[in-house]
Amino acid sequence: MDFSVKIISTLEWNSRSEKSIAQQTTPTHIVIHHTATAPSSNGTEIGGKKLAQSIQNYHMNHNGWIDSGHNFLNTVGGIVFEGRHGTVDALKIGKCVLSAHCGNELGNASPGIENEGIYMTQKMSQIQWEALVALCADICLSCRISPEKIRGHRDFSSTACPGDWLYAQLPLLIKQVKDQLAARR
Repeated sequence: MDFSVKIISTLEWNSRSEKSIAQQTTPTHIVIHHTATAPSSNGTEIGGKKLAQSIQNYHMNHNGWIDSGHNFLNTVGGIVFEGRHGTVDALKIGKCVLSAHCGNELGNASPGIENEGIYMTQKMSQIQWEALVALCADICLSCRISPEKIRGHRDFSSTACPGDWLYAQLPLLIKQVKDQLAARR
């Protein structure tokens, strides 16, 4: 399956090698996150690569994880990066790779999308929103996940993630993903 959104692979953003290869899973949800940090990518690919590297370093060095915890990073410029190694290849065959973004096995077995920014009250840019909608539609199509299964991180763990504003937008995200899927048929 080809994705409608361009995804910059772990190889392309010069990620570190994973400590071990994550097993493949059968995803049941899509989990939406925010980085809970001020935007730093400046909406550029170069800035996004630096952000992806910084997040991976934090996840591996501080959290002790085998790789980036999330499956995708969606920057403020709407540039999408593969997070955990093997994610794109797995999704192309309707699978996911076990990750560490959610804090429990149900969430970690499904793709986690990290959105650059703090979305407690701040609104997402239109270009970032459009990339999120397209990526969710791609994942739903590839993995046969109903858009109704798009959830916020707080639905799986005790957290404020993905922020109050972004969490309140999940019904709109679900609707727009459904609309995009209908248009592709």
